[in-house]
Amino acid sequence: MENGNIKKNHEETISSIQSELACELDNRVGDLVRELRTKKRVSQNDLAQSVGLGQSVISSYESGRTKPDTIMIEQICHALELDALAFHATILSRSKFLNRNKKMNRLSFDFFEPITEKVWDKVESFLEI
Repeated sequence: MENGNIKKNHEETISSIQSELACELDNRVGDLVRELRTKKRVSQNDLAQSVGLGQSVISSYESGRTKPDTIMIEQICHALELDALAFHATILSRSKFLNRNKKMNRLSFDFFEPITEKVWDKVESFLEI
């Protein structure tokens, strides 16, 4: 019975970690959209028109009230001339949760290792606008 409790505790811990990480990353999407949009000197209205939305939707993304789906993130990245992979890598690199949990941080970046150099070059060049 003790193994069953250990497995249950392990599953609950993993679920908690996944939830915390997902919540943090979701919250960072809007912040990064705002940062990149303002660095490119693009108004909310212009970005909205570029991706076929209303300005209030972009505002909602940036404030964290709603989150764009994956397709919309790609469209926003295209409109802002940023690779979607670089967008996601930037969010991961700024994760307080991942930086706080060094072992998980290392595992996360091991996963991205084959593309890291190319992606980070794009991230760095875009963020230096």
